[in-house]
Parts: sequence; structure tokens; C-alpha cells
Amino acid sequence: MAFTEIASAALETVKSMMSLVNGSGWASPSILRLDELAGLRAPAEDLGIAEAYVYESSPRPLRAVNPLPLNGQADGLGSRPCFLGVDSSSRSVEAAVASVVVAAVSLSGCGAAELADWPPVYEYKAPIPRGPPFIRILPNRAEPLLPELPEGVTARNPAGIAYDRDYSIAQALDEARVELENWAISAAPSLAPGRQRRLVVFVDGPLFTVPGALADPGAPAGVREAWRELVARRVEAVRRVEEAGGVVIGVVKRLSRSRILSKALGRWGSCGAAEGESDEFYLHRVVASSRANWRPGQVYKSVKVAVRQPSLPGVPLKIAEYLAIPPGAWHGGPRGLLLVRLEYTEESLKRLRSWGLEPLHAYSLASIAVGSRLPTPLLASDKRAKSISKALKRLLAEEMTRLGIPLDYESLVEEAGAAWRRAAAY
Repeated sequence: MAFTEIASAALETVKSMMSLVNGSGWASPSILRLDELAGLRAPAEDLGIAEAYVYESSPRPLRAVNPLPLNGQADGLGSRPCFLGVDSSSRSVEAAVASVVVAAVSLSGCGAAELADWPPVYEYKAPIPRGPPFIRILPNRAEPLLPELPEGVTARNPAGIAYDRDYSIAQALDEARVELENWAISAAPSLAPGRQRRLVVFVDGPLFTVPGALADPGAPAGVREAWRELVARRVEAVRRVEEAGGVVIGVVKRLSRSRILSKALGRWGSCGAAEGESDEFYLHRVVASSRANWRPGQVYKSVKVAVRQPSLPGVPLKIAEYLAIPPGAWHGGPRGLLLVRLEYTEESLKRLRSWGLEPLHAYSLASIAVGSRLPTPLLASDKRAKSISKALKRLLAEEMTRLGIPLDYESLVEEAGAAWRRAAAY
């Protein structure tokens, strides 16, 4: 798909919306309360639904370790894995007739996958598999929208249920990102030819995104079906990478609401996790109590914790470990202590150990060893995905404004500000 095809898909989307202007059956979109929306979208770990227990014990809940493999682990240093990062971005343009969600995903790393995006912004030397829709239309009308849409555009959720005025746009934004990430993970082995046997795919966020909607019988049926499909595809995508000889590691940076450690550790002497205490608060508390023993160049790693999803028996057990990475003169990026959670399957853990590596080593080789505290492939993918989704949103907003489709206040102000900044640049 060339950029001209992307632009054509965007313009056809606007034309489809124009056909709605004189349509019938209009009604105000329903609005979910904030607590309802949070409960549907929040990960199971944040809601206390997931089960957790200690997978591998340790003398301390948080201990100092060397971030890189020892010299004796030649298999880890002498033949460095091929690192890829998967990250996505989604944005919305809202109008009186419909809301439009645009999304993009990027795969950054080594070899032929150095720049592989969907939607692609240029023709790649190595062909990439075709990805899922990257534009979604959510009509603000009583009946769903079922026109003929161009490739790359959809009016249905991942379970095939048509969007209507009752569908949450926040939910659609999440769906778009996860669906594109699932495609990118599945495509990773084919985009790193000859390197599949030592392929490490970093994914921004949880390894398996299991939201509260799947454990809530009162959640809208369409939302529940969409997430069942998305989770099943994520499990299959991870399995494909592992069958190709690689591993997948989720990197979670937002820990302020998850409660995995308090559920798994319980009381652990003076460093016990109080019931309901957030992972972030607990880790900061343990770090503060041991700061006097810190030494430069070390990273602090938690025990390994197993997490099981009782609401979805088909989701494999995942293992999580936490890293507390102090700032150093050799690091770029923001200052202060960085806390992250690494998530992976038992199969990925066995594969890494067969290479002479721990998950921490894989993370450090892609970050600390190159002067960053986050994997550089993830940082590159984040930047590219955001740039593509921003360009798509601007293209749609400008065309909708030109054709007289009224934007809602927030989208209108944002587009007016973007136009002013472009004019001021000349």
C-alpha cells in the first residue's frame, strides 16, 4: 500500500461520512460514566482480578544485579539477539455525523525490519504482509453504518460487530492499537530473515492485554466479544514468534494502579506489600529503604511473579519481574528512578536461558548498553507510530473541514491550532 492509497482511503472515508449528513435516524451518542469506562478498559492487574503468586523466590523482594551478562556468558554477548520494538498510536477526529479513529503501528530494530510500519509511508525493499484496517468510523446515529468502504477502513469492531452510536470511542481507540500490535508481532519473524532463532520482540505495554470488560458480565456484549478476539489473536501472535525460535517481552511503564506485587508477596518481613498497595508505591518504598547500599552501574530486580487470568482460561500463564533503574551519567532521557515491569511466557524464559540470558539481560542489551534506560527499538517505534497517526488525523481533519463536515469543538480547536502553527512556521 503506497501513500497515495492511504490518502485515497482517507478521502473515501470522508465521502462515506458525507453520505450520512442527510441520513435519518440521528440520536445523541450515549455517554458512559467515567467509573464504567475505567472498569471496562482498565487491565485486569489494575482491578485486582488477576491471580498472582511468587514464581521464583529470592532472598529479598528487590536485589541488586549486574544489568549485562557476565563475560563468561559468551553466548549472550558474542552473538547478540536481533531486537525489535513494537509500538502503536491511535487518535480520533470527532464530528457531528461520526467519529473517526486513525491508528498506526511501527516495528523498529535490526535488518529488514528496521522500518516497517502499518500503514506504510513508503515502499519497502522487503515486502511486508498486509495489515488490518487503520481507519475506523463510528457513526452518531441510531442504526449502524454499513456502506462499502475502501481497503484499510472499517465500520466494525474486531469481532465483526458494526459500530453504532452506543459504542465508546475510547474503546475503539484501544481496539485499533491492540489489533495493529497483534499484526506486527505476528509479522516480526518474517521481517527479520535469518535472525528468527535469536529474535527478541519488545512490546510496549502488557504482554496480554486483558481488560476488566472480560470479567464483567454487565459489559456491553460487543466490547466483550471484541476483546475476546483481540486477546486470542495476541496469544496466537506470541505463539508464532516462539515457534519461530524467538521470544516476546512486554514492557510496562505505568505501574501506579497495578496490584500484582501486593497480591503475590503478601507480608514479606519489614518489606511486605500492604494489601491493595500499588506496585509503584511498594517499589519506591523498598528502594528508599535500601538506597544506602546502592552502587553505580547496578540495576535492582524483583522476584519473578506468575500472573494468571481466571476470566480467560485460554490465556497462558505470564511471568512478571520489576526493574528499578537508577539514573546515571551514561543514560539519556528523563532523570529520576525508572520503574518498569517485564512480562513474558514460560516458553520465552526457557528460550532466553538457553541463550545464556535472563530477561533483564535482553532488556539491558537493547537499552542500558546503548546509553538509554528504555529499549531503543521501542523508542523508535513510539516516535514513528505517533508521527504517522498524527499525519493521518491531520489529513482527515483538513479534508472534513474543506468539505463542510462540522467537527466537534475539541477537534475544531485542535485543527485550528495546527493550521496556525503551520502558518507561523513560514
